Amino acid sequence: MEIGKFISLRKNHHVLQRGDVWYAYIGINIGVEINGKGDDLVRPVYVYKVVNKDSFICIPLVSQINIESHRLCIDGRTGYLSYMQIRALSTKRCIRFLTQLKEEECQNIEALFHKMFCKYESPS
Repeated sequence: MEIGKFISLRKNHHVLQRGDVWYAYIGINIGVEINGKGDDLVRPVYVYKVVNKDSFICIPLVSQINIESHRLCIDGRTGYLSYMQIRALSTKRCIRFLTQLKEEECQNIEALFHKMFCKYESPS
């Protein structure tokens, strides 16, 4: 069965919380979009904001550091949040819970996000 059909037919919705890190089906993407890894096209993602029971905003983790990334160590492996790849996903895409980050770490992630995307610059 095609992975997209498999995901859409899943009946279970995981209950997510801000600060969770999950393995999620990301799939094959276009251009500069980040792909999932392995045969199942999955990647760890940080739950930035839960929108409702069906969807959430996430920041994918990558293995290589990039501009304005945040380092995380999960299960002895280092990853970096890729802020430029932030996206909305269905909770049906989550397949395995990895960890829940401490509140202080979540606040650091949010502060860097606001520094990158919410800074107002007045016109010259």
